[in-house]
Amino acid sequence: MKRFTLLVACLLALTSLSASAQAYLKDELSAESFKPLTITTPDGVLTGYGFINPLSYRDIVYTATAPTGEKVKDWKLIKDIVDAKIYDTDTISLVPIGLGKSGKIKVLCFFMFENDQFKLYESSSDLMLGSFFIQPKNISDPQPAYKLLVIRNQGTFKKFTKKSLSSCPALVSAVAAGQYEANLDGLIQLLNDHQEQCPEAAW
Repeated sequence: MKRFTLLVACLLALTSLSASAQAYLKDELSAESFKPLTITTPDGVLTGYGFINPLSYRDIVYTATAPTGEKVKDWKLIKDIVDAKIYDTDTISLVPIGLGKSGKIKVLCFFMFENDQFKLYESSSDLMLGSFFIQPKNISDPQPAYKLLVIRNQGTFKKFTKKSLSSCPALVSAVAAGQYEANLDGLIQLLNDHQEQCPEAAW
């Protein structure tokens, strides 16, 4: 029930923020926020400058030309995103991931890690701190395509591991026993051990 309540709260908040995002973004935005990027959409690839919309976390504030002053006026929101790369100190790869059963409400997520079995993404939303999504690589047309792991603390790590990685009970027990830290390093180690110990586990 707590897991359901958490997800519903995030969905409602993201829906509300997304609906009002255009209205609350200022007409002139700081040029410092705009970073070089590429955005893949269903219609092709856009190159330019921009950043994740901090009011919705599901679209990107975009301008095609490099900022020349302190403010940017000719920006727009790109909402229909397949994937994106932001070229800051490091290259940041983003994909939209659908939340809930319908997947209609999406959040942009950072690509964090992959091994031969999984890809790992982290939510960009401040409303979903510590929320990660795992995607299998060796299963055709998995349903759902992603599973959620929340590692805000050891308690949520245990609960979501039991739900999302139930086909590998040895690792579920190991997480319950505190053998993995509730952080990104611990999660990566868990996924590597899953690949080694449960390579044929059902999704």
